[in-house]
Amino acid sequence: MKPILILFLLFSCSCISYSQENRQDSVSHNEFETEEEITVTSTRTSYHIEDAPLRIEVLGAEEIDEKMIMRPTNISMILSEATGVQTLQTSSLSGSVSIKMQGLDGKYTQILKDGFPLYGGLSSGLSAMQVPPLDLMQVEFIKGPSSTLYGGDAIAGIVNLISKIPQETEKLNVYLNATQRQGYDLNIFYSSPFKEKNRFGITFLTSVNYQKIYDSDEDSFSDIPEVKKISLSPKLFWKPNPATNISLGIFYNGEIREGGNVSAIESGKFDSTFFVEKNISNRINSQFTLIKEFGKNSLTIKNGINYYKLEREKSVQFFGKQLSTFTELSCSFKTSENSFLIGANIISDNFSEDKSISGFERNYNYFTTGLFMQNDFSPNNRLTLQVGARGDYEKKYGLFFLPKISAVYKTSEAVTFRGGFGLGYKLPALFTEDTESNPYAPQELLGFSDSLKAEKSTGGNFDINYKTIIGNTIALNINQAFYYTIINSPLVLENLPQNRYAYVNTDGNVTSKGFETSLKINYEHYRLYAGYTFIEAFAKEKNTEKFIELVPKHKLNLIGSYEDHGNFRTAIEFYYFGKQYLSDGSQATDYWIAGFMAEKVFTNFSLFVNFENFLNTKQSTYGKVVYPPANRPSFAEIYAPLEGRVISLGLKINL
Repeated sequence: MKPILILFLLFSCSCISYSQENRQDSVSHNEFETEEEITVTSTRTSYHIEDAPLRIEVLGAEEIDEKMIMRPTNISMILSEATGVQTLQTSSLSGSVSIKMQGLDGKYTQILKDGFPLYGGLSSGLSAMQVPPLDLMQVEFIKGPSSTLYGGDAIAGIVNLISKIPQETEKLNVYLNATQRQGYDLNIFYSSPFKEKNRFGITFLTSVNYQKIYDSDEDSFSDIPEVKKISLSPKLFWKPNPATNISLGIFYNGEIREGGNVSAIESGKFDSTFFVEKNISNRINSQFTLIKEFGKNSLTIKNGINYYKLEREKSVQFFGKQLSTFTELSCSFKTSENSFLIGANIISDNFSEDKSISGFERNYNYFTTGLFMQNDFSPNNRLTLQVGARGDYEKKYGLFFLPKISAVYKTSEAVTFRGGFGLGYKLPALFTEDTESNPYAPQELLGFSDSLKAEKSTGGNFDINYKTIIGNTIALNINQAFYYTIINSPLVLENLPQNRYAYVNTDGNVTSKGFETSLKINYEHYRLYAGYTFIEAFAKEKNTEKFIELVPKHKLNLIGSYEDHGNFRTAIEFYYFGKQYLSDGSQATDYWIAGFMAEKVFTNFSLFVNFENFLNTKQSTYGKVVYPPANRPSFAEIYAPLEGRVISLGLKINL
């Protein structure tokens, strides 16, 4: 632990500091960005963050912009920022990523876009790699059980990506970026304000990315896949009158990812002596929202449709399609002390494949109807009590009743207590990090057994928050959080004879418990963020107990920045990952990752440089990543970066 203490002291002495709640439009020379300036929407009731009865962390527009400099192609860097959240690469062939929250597998964390659950099922492994961040206004993390409002998949929590909306002036943002690993990115975002006559506004995102295949450890296998990707996202906003808001958005992503034997991919000559995985995917989803206000009351209608097609070629062949829909009707109404929300939704998930390729019958069709209600009771400005319940019915797996209770109490302006408890569930999922990390699963994974049961969970969390201003110059915020989640009859991927795999329910449970500590300091242009996460995640079955693999027991985030607004900014980050258990019971080596970025701002453009992982930490330093034979290799579990150091230069144009 000595290196940790030394680095922490160096950070403190350098007076570089950081805040996760950066908001460009709220900073002045004598103002501090504190949590009450941020409004969250994931609770379905608009709250200032410090008054929300659920534990929420928010990354604001400035924070997202900083992370875009580090990785402009997708949201994986943004999601890794929050304490207790781990972005874990699951495949060196496709670069797929799992979002783990509080030590639980990624399948238990639900990713939303503006409240729409459009990133699950077949598309889940590549979702974080296919969503560009330039059109995001903020990202909200709710940790702990959130199934009452959002249904299944939210056992560990949710990540809600909040889109930008038209502002008062026309905006055009252009990002150009290139790396020494031959990665090239072009991202364009346009926003048109509402016009007085037609009352329409629009936003439009265009993202084009190319990445050449790269082998960092010279083992003839890719550590960065070759990627060709384009994303388009137009969104129309209409205000027919002051009390009505209507929006319709479309998102398209087309992508080709190819990984495996480098010489075969570069030459374009492939035969059965090599292993190459080529993924061709297309995603189209829509979001429609209508909000009608009646004084303090409102009616909301939502509909989302997601179509995803994945074709896998060469060494492993697969062709599958997923069509999922989300429809919701909800209404809210308020009294002097109460806010009520009631609603109903229908969620469908249909997966089908060309079974002549796999030889298995794995199609499924989930159709879930749900009713939910929530009451927020605030007898005074110190206490808010939130009570909710949800009832979901799925024709195959039956009825799920999900009560939840949470509360926030402010003893003073400086001290806030918050706690919550709730139940959750997860329907069997065919595509998870277990199948993403196994390249042969598309051809060797059996379909769902009729005996499979849904997973059910119980969880709770508690945190204390303290904030103050020292000497009218230093803003200090400290948060101490504790959590506990238990999942009964968890689904695991079991190895069967003759290279077959199948999901089974175990007789035991999975438990995740721990705590998170975060410290934020703002001093004029300097900011510091320090976060520590302690996790114990283990599985019990009969009389045996083992730690969950690929979960670091200790994780430390140290992030510092300096910003002279409109002129220059720089940031440096250090992440420590403690030892992790692997599936064979051994422990992987602990390691550090460090990054540095700087940006010089001019009138309508800026230049930036980013050194990602400048310590050049690579898993291949500690052992092999790929094992022979060449035509059917096996792969080590990924617990550390594969690509090593990445240096990028870029240009931002703001008009």
